[in-house]
Amino acid sequence: MNEEEVQIDLVTLLHYILRKWRSIIVMMLILAVAANLYSVRKNMAEVAAAGEVQEKSTKKAVEEIKTALTDDEIEQVELAYRMYSYNAEIYRDNEQYLENSAVMQLSSNEIPTEMLSYQVKKDAAEEELVNIFAMYENALLDEDTCTAVVSVFGEKYANTSVRELIRIEDTLNASHTDVLMTQGMNSGILNIRIYATDQEQCERIAEIIKDRMQVYTQQLQQTFGQFIVNSVAEQYYMSSDSEINEQKSDAIDAVGRAYSAMQNASAGLTEDQMTYYNLLVKPIEEEKVQENHKGVETAITPTVQYVNIKYILIGLFAGMFLAVCWYAVIYIMTQTVKDADEVKAVTNLPVFGMVLKNKKAEKGNRIDRWIDSWFAHGRKSEDTEILLMRISHEVAMLAEQKNMQHLLLTVYESNGEETREYAEDLAEKLSELGMTVTCTDGLISNNTEVLKQLEYADGAVFVEQLMKSDRKEIRDAVALCERCKVEVLGNVVIGSDSY
Repeated sequence: MNEEEVQIDLVTLLHYILRKWRSIIVMMLILAVAANLYSVRKNMAEVAAAGEVQEKSTKKAVEEIKTALTDDEIEQVELAYRMYSYNAEIYRDNEQYLENSAVMQLSSNEIPTEMLSYQVKKDAAEEELVNIFAMYENALLDEDTCTAVVSVFGEKYANTSVRELIRIEDTLNASHTDVLMTQGMNSGILNIRIYATDQEQCERIAEIIKDRMQVYTQQLQQTFGQFIVNSVAEQYYMSSDSEINEQKSDAIDAVGRAYSAMQNASAGLTEDQMTYYNLLVKPIEEEKVQENHKGVETAITPTVQYVNIKYILIGLFAGMFLAVCWYAVIYIMTQTVKDADEVKAVTNLPVFGMVLKNKKAEKGNRIDRWIDSWFAHGRKSEDTEILLMRISHEVAMLAEQKNMQHLLLTVYESNGEETREYAEDLAEKLSELGMTVTCTDGLISNNTEVLKQLEYADGAVFVEQLMKSDRKEIRDAVALCERCKVEVLGNVVIGSDSY
């Protein structure tokens, strides 16, 4: 069986594909993500392989150099390495403390300070009040509160010790001489001192502490019974603290001593011993370099690249290519009519007119309308009502010339509700011009009702929608009309939903 030869209008094909831009973009994004994931997986495998190769190379080098050393020389190198490793850890910890602790950023002579003071009163023995104060001092700063306080300073100062910034003290001493009797109740003052880098941070931390104070007081009341807590003072001021200078000096001195110890750890080693020593300390040195170049890819250790622009672009183009090919194949392989010229070729009959856009397209997306404007070929879209009026007059005039009174308008149910509405509008206008018109859901030879309609009809007009009306069904309808001696006057074409 020979396939019929069909001519493809490349301009119409391009229009059809461009109107599928939503699906094309989705396909592009899917393949871009897939390509990037493939790149990440491939990169991770390469990094793992590189690390394994480097580890094997280092291990082999260590084994080779150890054969050139005596046991005593090996022991000397390993002792030097342990000294280096121990001091490297001290160096790293103190350096991070100096850089990433909010306390180390404060000026010891001008410290933004917030002081919260609470009076605690309870009708009980002095020892019980002492226990309440001890609970506040030891447990008020729970893990959640410390996390909330650190978040005020930001990620840069994540190593901040909250207990260095917030000090909780009470007025009770070992002799209980600061416990006062107030209206028959023992009372004392709880002071909460807050350090921060500016007034705004002080106030934000103070709000966190006040909320925690309220919650924790309720918890303590369940343990110790009812007692009274009143806020008696809240003050912001600039203070000084010599301990901060001492802490800074201690940390700086520790960094200096550790660095000197690291530099002197290899003193007195021979050349072969130094080769072995350098292989041992190499991982520590690489870790130090990576910490100093965070976010920067170095040649020492390859890192996984989680966003690969090259692969993303390949995925985008591949997605576009596949989607375009898919819709081109659908367009070419489908057996429906694609344009008005094809309708003419299939029926060998004229086209009275073509409604360029259906009702859905008229309300369509701006991008769709913009794409449609590219393919208007300089013609303005005619108003649908005027167009149908013109077509009805042309059909009526032709029918009158052929002495036809009863016309059959055929529209297949598969063409959709809107196409049928256009057919009914056309039938109504033809009726107003004195024609007797019947709309039918396609011409099928085994349908008795259709055959009866053909028996009474003088002529027929086909209403076809692009990308929906099947070529074979149209040919069968033309052949049926010829057998029933019903002349087909021509076609009315409705634009596609797709373009």
